[in-house]
Parts: sequence; C-alpha cells; structure tokens
Amino acid sequence: MQEIGRVIEKKDDTVVLMIGGSELCAGCELRRSCGRAGAQPRKIEATDNIGVEKDDIVKVVLSPYRYLLSAFVIFILPILFMVLFYYLGKIVSLSENNSVLLAFAGLALYFILLIPLRNKLTTLAKAKVIEQVASNK
Repeated sequence: MQEIGRVIEKKDDTVVLMIGGSELCAGCELRRSCGRAGAQPRKIEATDNIGVEKDDIVKVVLSPYRYLLSAFVIFILPILFMVLFYYLGKIVSLSENNSVLLAFAGLALYFILLIPLRNKLTTLAKAKVIEQVASNK
C-alpha cells in the first residue's frame, strides 16, 4: 500500500511523516472518491534510503505485513493467551471460577509482555520511503 506524506522530522535514516489530512489532500485529483480525504492526519515513521529533507513530500510503501501483524498481535494473540491459561487452570485441577480468573491473569500478562516488545514489532514492519514527490527547495 502506498501513501503520500510530508516529512516533519528527520533522524539519521528515519523520517517522521504526516500522512493524510486536508493540506495534502487539497491538491489531489482523487480526493472526492477517496475514503481517507476527510480522515485525520496521522504520523508514521519510515526508513529513508534516498536522502529526503524536512518538508519534502514523499511517497512511502506500507507493507500489508504490517497490518496483518498488528491485527494478529492485537486481536488473536490475546485470545490465545486467555484460552491457554484457562486450560492450564483446568489441567492443574482449579475450579471453573479460578480457571476463568487465571485466563484473565493470562490476558493481563500478555499485555505486560507486549510493552517491551512494542518497539521491536514497530521496527519489524516499518514503512519505506520510495520516491520524493516534491522538494522543500
């Protein structure tokens, strides 16, 4: 998936982009048929291999892997943790109520474990700058 955004910050080989919003959508010919034209702008980080500068307008590619990984981590893994901890409670012969409590404890543990892994997951599926559409000069 490709997006166009404005570079708002540059750090080494990483840039922070503002994607979407009225400023960038105003000049687009597809703004009437685009579902994102009225959406709020959002910030994303992207890897810069072509040497763009602040205020440049660039095209970035976002891997579908990023969206699939996010959906899996946010929706599927917590359910798997809950089911695993529920059956773990059943295996050690806990009552039904205690097994359910253990399942919720497993859910809490999942989100606690997710905090330190958050940065690794975001760098794993980072967007990449592929083209400079307009320069700030």
